[in-house]
Amino acid sequence: MVGRRLSWDYGTARVRRVTVAVAAAVVFALAVAVGAPSAQTVAARAYVTNDNSDTVSVIDTATNTVVATVDVGIFPIDVAVSPDGTRAYVVNSSGSTVSVIDTATNTVVATLAVEHPTGVAVTPDGTRAYVTGGTDGTYRVSVIDTATNTVVATVGVGAAPKAVAITSDGGRAYVTNSASNTVSVINTATNTVVATVGVGSVPDAVAVTPDGRRVYVTNTFADTVSVIDTTTLFTVATVPVIGGAYGIAITPDGTQAYVVNGQVAVIDTATNAVVRYVGVEGEAGDVAVTPDGTRAYVTSRASNTVSVIDTTTNTMVATIVGGGEPRALAIGPVSPPPPTTTSTTVPRSVTGRAFGYSWFLYTSGGAAPTVGPIPTVTLPEGGSATPMTASAATGEALFGVGLNPFFTSGPITVSTQGTPAGGTVTSTTEVLDVNTSGLERLTADSLTSTCEATEAGVTRSATVTNGTVVTDPGDDDPGNLIPDHPRVVVDVPANPAPNTEIAGHFHDPFSGQDDFRYVFNEQVTSADGSPTVNAAHAYIEGEIISGELVIGQAVCDLSAAPPPTTTSTTTTTTQPPVVVTVPVVEASTSEGRSPLARTGGSLRLLVPAMSAFALGGLLLRGYRPGWAGASPNGRAFTAATRRSHRRRAPWDRRASSRIRGG
Repeated sequence: MVGRRLSWDYGTARVRRVTVAVAAAVVFALAVAVGAPSAQTVAARAYVTNDNSDTVSVIDTATNTVVATVDVGIFPIDVAVSPDGTRAYVVNSSGSTVSVIDTATNTVVATLAVEHPTGVAVTPDGTRAYVTGGTDGTYRVSVIDTATNTVVATVGVGAAPKAVAITSDGGRAYVTNSASNTVSVINTATNTVVATVGVGSVPDAVAVTPDGRRVYVTNTFADTVSVIDTTTLFTVATVPVIGGAYGIAITPDGTQAYVVNGQVAVIDTATNAVVRYVGVEGEAGDVAVTPDGTRAYVTSRASNTVSVIDTTTNTMVATIVGGGEPRALAIGPVSPPPPTTTSTTVPRSVTGRAFGYSWFLYTSGGAAPTVGPIPTVTLPEGGSATPMTASAATGEALFGVGLNPFFTSGPITVSTQGTPAGGTVTSTTEVLDVNTSGLERLTADSLTSTCEATEAGVTRSATVTNGTVVTDPGDDDPGNLIPDHPRVVVDVPANPAPNTEIAGHFHDPFSGQDDFRYVFNEQVTSADGSPTVNAAHAYIEGEIISGELVIGQAVCDLSAAPPPTTTSTTTTTTQPPVVVTVPVVEASTSEGRSPLARTGGSLRLLVPAMSAFALGGLLLRGYRPGWAGASPNGRAFTAATRRSHRRRAPWDRRASSRIRGG
């Protein structure tokens, strides 16, 4: 995702216009070639906002020439292009509007009213545009239906939101809040804020890696870039950048991040270190990378130019004269005409697999060996016309020297079936008698999951029979510091809505309490892009131990492969995004580190006797060391400040059970 440097002075309406005569004279002209760009594999256009002439210039990135100039609203400061290249969305800050450009004709086809917009991003499927903006007391993100060009939802966020970026699977939007030094995490399915992450001083631009695992945030006043792990929502690295940090863009392969700071800093995302600074014309303001990753385009308002960087050599190779203080830019594909299909037969490929459960535990000493998932079944290439099944008489996930149970069950059965000719793939799981030990938080007569893919689409579901979760174990021991209070048990819906969450807490007699959560009917996308449903998914996150338990995973997909022979007037195609869905911890966090790792398996963990016994006993009673969350007054704090807070009031978060859908 491409990030932006956006500049807006809240509370002041800055209208910067030149006279008509000067505006007409300032044209976004021919490239001054310092070096000609090499042939690109993806035809692309750069859309550049010019805030001093209220226009957008359209650059052909193959020739670095201007092919159109489009009049938009007052003071355009950001732009985003739809994934198919058919629309460009321009936010006009002083005009409080969003202009929608038809890229085939380079004309404005719609204008929407949005209060003081500052940033914009379009979802990967092109159906929604997310626009940051608002004023004191009304800071929000407006969600636009791109089919009707109407605002269909608003989401309240932090103070002075500046920019927004969306994950490649479309599941999350990340919004920088410049006046509150935070990033709001939005669930795009429900359009609600599910987490708030503390970052550096005055966060500006934001970008997400193509695999969805990292979010990069520029901190203008801190001269740093914060790197957020999207699984734990902890800051895992802070990269110093000499001279400031404003706009940001990540290459399509995810290996490099380009940060504008007067010049351009190049960050190696494998090491999260600046490996080079690239000088450009004037003072760099925003940056975008071409779809094929070969070029980075950088705006400079001061010099009225757009510089072109070769991303292989990281040197400036061209300069383009600007169209009136170029500020923001976005690059999108050239939308090809509809292809002519010469073959009506579309061969299909099938994907189907399922497993009963997987268990992974991570300690401060490192990741433990993993075994599993157990049992598991996978469709072979070409599929199977008859059900392929696997089973286990019991299920068991143990930890600690005492081999304490975290999950036990009775019989487990998994199945998958489907062929290309049949046009259907069905994967199912059934886990009976969950909590045969009687010592666990989750109890159910049965958990099932079903994933079915047909030509019409994919359906996923899960059922829970007589399911309960102990969200608070209660306490009646007068000898500890925990106030006496009753046990709390929450019923699990029999047919839970997708991604229904039940959260609770563990008691720790030494430091207070910690949180956990189960997600039922968890509907996600696997790393290979296949639709996936988990009957239940438990998350244990901590600084000493972290882990995940997945129960009843079913995967199914029916796709066309290979595509039919087509003819078209263009021979280039856009590169599809890498789709990786990552579960997000729905809790406020501040900057910190978490060792959370994720994989599958069943394990018996043997660690040194003292620590294993202590950890085993505490976790059995519900202990999950390390927690980062929100204090009762709503402020984010880390494990260190948590200890201080709990010394003051260790049990003022007692009422913690909740159930939340979506």
